[in-house]
Amino acid sequence: MLAVFHLVKFYGISDVFVQPSLHETQGVSIIEAMTGGLPVIYTRCGAPEYYMNDKTGIQVEPENVDQLYRALKTFDRHQFDENYISNYALKMFGEKSIAKQYETIFKENIK
Repeated sequence: MLAVFHLVKFYGISDVFVQPSLHETQGVSIIEAMTGGLPVIYTRCGAPEYYMNDKTGIQVEPENVDQLYRALKTFDRHQFDENYISNYALKMFGEKSIAKQYETIFKENIK
């Protein structure tokens, strides 16, 4: 739990979160950064490409160092709206959204 508080401090003083993964099943650290309003430079690695968009970050191909370099070099924090990013993350992954998803799954399986 203590580590999470340290990450929140880093998110607050950061301009971007970079996640150059080869494989992700959900990308929880990406979602955590987004709830803090951080845009994300991420790789197409199994999960983030399904919930990220042009308003939340920049996608690069896995293991493509040139793309990652260009994304970092040309990154402009001001092209992203931190309120949009935070609200989007909470809408997609906040407790109300997750509870509704579970409710839907339960109702479908009870039938």
